[in-house]
Amino acid sequence: MSRAALIEALAARLGRAKAAGFRTDEVLYHGTPRSVREFRDGLIFLTPDPRIASIYAKGKGLGAMFGHGEGAQVMPVVTRGRLKQIDDTISMTDELAREVRQAKREGYAGLDLQAMLDRGRLGPQRQVVMFRGRDVRSPNARFSDLSSGNVMAGVGGALGAGALLREVLRDREAMA
Repeated sequence: MSRAALIEALAARLGRAKAAGFRTDEVLYHGTPRSVREFRDGLIFLTPDPRIASIYAKGKGLGAMFGHGEGAQVMPVVTRGRLKQIDDTISMTDELAREVRQAKREGYAGLDLQAMLDRGRLGPQRQVVMFRGRDVRSPNARFSDLSSGNVMAGVGGALGAGALLREVLRDREAMA
């Protein structure tokens, strides 16, 4: 496959992501001590700082509650849906639970916490908390099945060079 064809296929994937409402201009990170193929509905914590996400991947802070396991990783992701911005400092307490309930009642897809204090004692930091797994995807996802929480939406596991090439070829065939 030529470089131009590869760029064309990747642009088509990015177009599908944008058409589905994903914010492709901001990559966030999810740190996990275990491999994740699908996000379930609940609270999905993300950060724009991969160093903070790596703390959770290593099992420190709140991540320590989940233990260590094979597949610990920092996952780049993109999100979609309206976010309720909270500028006040907020911590992992009943205060956060109240904000989550209120945002859900108001129809938001998540919270954009500008100054979150977590139990990892990392200091105030920006975190995004998403409520539905289907609103979080890998930037490398196919953006095909948008109803599931599958991070890759049709691609199992992380994309290596061979898998990426297969996906690009599949995308190109679909465009033809």
